[in-house]
Amino acid sequence: MFRSYLKIAWRNLVNTLGYSVLNILGLGIGMSVALLIGLWIYHQLSFDKFLPDTDRLYRVQRNFNSNGDTLTFRTTSLRLAEELKTNVADIEYVAESDWMGSHGLMVDDKKVYLRGGQVGTDFLKMFRFPLIKGNANAVFADAYSIVLTESTAKALFDDEDPIGKMVRYENQNNLRVTGILADLPANSNFNFNYLVPFTYLDQTRPFIRERRTGSYSGNAYQIFVKLKPGVALATVAPKILNIEHTETGNLNAMNSYVKLQPLERWHLYSNFVNGQDTEGFLEY
Repeated sequence: MFRSYLKIAWRNLVNTLGYSVLNILGLGIGMSVALLIGLWIYHQLSFDKFLPDTDRLYRVQRNFNSNGDTLTFRTTSLRLAEELKTNVADIEYVAESDWMGSHGLMVDDKKVYLRGGQVGTDFLKMFRFPLIKGNANAVFADAYSIVLTESTAKALFDDEDPIGKMVRYENQNNLRVTGILADLPANSNFNFNYLVPFTYLDQTRPFIRERRTGSYSGNAYQIFVKLKPGVALATVAPKILNIEHTETGNLNAMNSYVKLQPLERWHLYSNFVNGQDTEGFLEY
C-alpha cells in the first residue's frame, strides 16, 4: 500500500510540476530565511556570554538633571572611580578605561596602527578574557607594560615568543609585553587589539594623577565594576546614587546621579529615555 501512495504522489508531482517546483522552492527559501534570522538573533543575544560572571559586571553611568530633563552619560571621572574603589564595600573590582582608539605600535621595522587603550589594573580580573600567556593578577603590575592579542603579537613578532620583549608605543616609550590574549570574538561589546595599564597615563601625564583626587566634573573616562558574589544591584544602587553630592560647590556633581547598567543589557538596550535604558539595537 505504501508503494501505491508513492506512485500517486509521484504522478501528482509530475502532473503539476510547475506548481510543485514553486512550492518546494518557496519552502526552501522560507526555511533558509528562518534559519538565518534565528542565527542572527542568537548572535545578538550571545554578546559577551563567553565571559564568566556576566551577571556581576556593570558599566557606571550618570543621570544628569537638566531643566527638567534626565540625560544619561557614560562619561565618568577618575575621582568617581577612586570613590567606588575605597568607599563601596559591595564592589569587588573597579577598572577605569579611556575610550580606546587607534595608536601606533612598533617593533624594529614593523609598524602597525591598531585600536586599543588604557585600562585599570583590575580590568582583566573582572573581564576574564582568555589569556594565552600571562597572569591576570600580574600583567599590569608595571606601568610600562602591554598585553597584546594573539593576532597583534603575530603581526609584530611573527612566530617568536613575545613575552618580555619590547614594543614602542606611539613612538614615545618602550613597553614590555607581559601577556597574550586570545583574539576577541565578533559577539563582544569590546573591540581592542592591545591593552596598556592606566597607570601608564598616571606615570606619563601628571594631570591624570591629579584628576583622581580632583573634581567630579572631570568626566572623560569609562568605569566598569564587578560586584562581590551574592551582592544584588538593588543593594548597591542606593549606596552610589548620590555619591557625587559630597562636592557641594559643584553644580554638575550635585545634579548627577550614579547608576549601574548590567553588561547583559549593553548591546540591546543602548538608548536612554528619562534616565532608563530602553531599546537600542533591540529595536531592529
